Parts: sequence; C-alpha cells; structure tokens
Amino acid sequence: MLLNRQKALLNYISISGEIKSKTLLVKALFLLCEEELRPRGCPLYDFFPYKYGPFSFSLMKCDIQKLIKEGIISDLPYRILDKRRANEIIGGLDGVMSSALERIHNTYGKMSVAKIKDYVYARYPYFAIHNENNPEAYLPHDPANSPLLQEARIFTIGYEGRSLDAFLNTLIANNIKTLVDIRNNPVSMKYGFTGRLLKHYVEETGIKYISIPELGIESRHRKNLDNQDDYITLFKIYESKILPQRKDKMARLKNLITQEKRLALMCFEKDERMCHRGIASRYFQNWCDNKYGLSHI
Repeated sequence: MLLNRQKALLNYISISGEIKSKTLLVKALFLLCEEELRPRGCPLYDFFPYKYGPFSFSLMKCDIQKLIKEGIISDLPYRILDKRRANEIIGGLDGVMSSALERIHNTYGKMSVAKIKDYVYARYPYFAIHNENNPEAYLPHDPANSPLLQEARIFTIGYEGRSLDAFLNTLIANNIKTLVDIRNNPVSMKYGFTGRLLKHYVEETGIKYISIPELGIESRHRKNLDNQDDYITLFKIYESKILPQRKDKMARLKNLITQEKRLALMCFEKDERMCHRGIASRYFQNWCDNKYGLSHI
C-alpha cells in the first residue's frame, strides 16, 4: 500500500516519461509543494537546505527507493517499469493533484538542471544557504549569520507530527549547533528517527548529534500511564529522584552549551509539557544558574 505522496511521485514520473536527473526531480517536487500545494495547506513533502539546495530525505531516501524496490520504476534514469500497476496506483489520485503535477511538469519539467537550479536559488534563497557551488551569495539568508540567532540558548524539540525533513529544517532555521537525544531507548517506527540513522542525517546537515540515554526515563517507569495525574507523578519522580543522580550528564550538557552555544534536547512528544524533556531542560537551566534562556521549538 502506497502513501498519497508516493502515488503523486509515481504520477509525476509517469507524466515526465523519463527523468534523468535527481536534481531535476527534487527541484520539481519542491516547486510543486511551494507553488501548488503549500498555499492550500497540503504539501506532500517538507524540505531543508542541503548541498545543492532544497532536499528531502523522505523523497529520495525513502519513497524513490520504495518504488524501485517494488519494481514499479527503474533506478536512474527514473521511468515506469510496471505500467499496469502504475496506472492502477495513479488512478487513485484526485484530479486536483493530477492537474497540479501536470502544471509543474509543463512549467519546470523540461528545464535544464542549471536553469531550474538558478530559478529555485533566486526565488527561495534560504534553501540555497548550504549550496556548495556559491555559498557566499546566500550568506544573508543563513540563520547562522543572523544576530538574533547567535545567543547561547537551551532548546527542546519533539518529532511527533514532524517529518524527518521538517525536523531538520527546524533545527537549521533556529541555528541549532548540537542535538542531544535524551530518549532512554532511541528507536522509532517513524522513518529516520532511530538513533544511528538520525545521527547520520543530522550530521549531514552540519549539526552535531549526541545521545545521552541516561537522561531518559526507563520503560519500567512508563507503565500504566493512563491520565494526566499519572504523568504528573512520573515527572515528579524524574525530577526529584532520577535527575539528581545524573550530575555527570548535567556537567556534560553544561560543557556542550559552553562550547556550542545553541543546544537542543530532543524526544518524541510534540508538547514538552507531556514529555520529560520539559523537566530536563528546566533542571538544566537551573543547573546553569539560569544563565541561558529556554525555548521549545
């Protein structure tokens, strides 16, 4: 069973006939999301600034590979191999999406790689800040150069409801220098968020990744959490009994923020009030004598 975004991707390849360039595919899908779908509040993919402009790991590392593995399309150049199955899948897309894909192909799909890159970089310069070919041209758009994003600060972030690409983009947009994973067991059913893979993707963006599972809450303490009162009790135990035994980890965090300045503690939950990272971040803030501000992103 394919996701709607994978069906749309397959439809775009079908419309194109053959796509010889990964760059052309990524840029076209980026423009689909920005110019056709985001204004309607329903983008298929999220993107972040990467070596050659906007990029999506979900698109290129997950969805394209799934279509190749299932034998529906060929590896580069991308073209339909199983036309019968592809037509059945594409038939499930609504007309609005199909029309948007046609418009994007007619407008951008026949451009050269150089021309579409120039268009994207000029119109969306933030996504070109890590461009390896001409990085100096985009320095004013890089959050790392914004005076407002230079101060040392503690952040927390959860990945619930976020794609890997949106998660990475949030880190970059806030000029996070080090991501500290404080899950007790850093595994996830969600694409890209298991510790080793997440470390790879985060460090591909130039951000450091560190796992400190000792700052998590063991699964044995998470049993029978049925209501808000159960969570309140758990967090009280975490703050009063577990964190005081983690002085070495607090010292490590203090050393990290002294060196890196902008540090984010991560876990799963979207709302930090429902996650131990909210407690850990305030505890760490007090450990540092409230020298650093705290933001939840």
